[in-house]
Amino acid sequence: LEIEDIVKRFNGYVVSFSGGEPTLRSDLPELIRMTVRNKKIPTLTTNGLKLADDKYLKKLKKAGLRIIHLSLESWFDEGEFGNFMLREVIVRIVFADTLLSRPPP
Repeated sequence: LEIEDIVKRFNGYVVSFSGGEPTLRSDLPELIRMTVRNKKIPTLTTNGLKLADDKYLKKLKKAGLRIIHLSLESWFDEGEFGNFMLREVIVRIVFADTLLSRPPP
């Protein structure tokens, strides 16, 4: 089955994009558009790194994304993102909230 067929047959209202890091998918904006087109509510769970790109965030909003869940687990690890400043992530959260709260143009 194609992803859109699965979404069409899904009886729920919310389609969550999560697991791994969904913003690494180049087709995420199209998946969000497809979800909205099928009268479902798309949500995104992300570590927030790609939200630092204003153009990318605006592309997600234009596609129909209105709900973002931020996973901050990786910001407290000593792994790959250990040196990233948590303060910058918080700034991005505020920006995302402001952008997504505005009605679409």
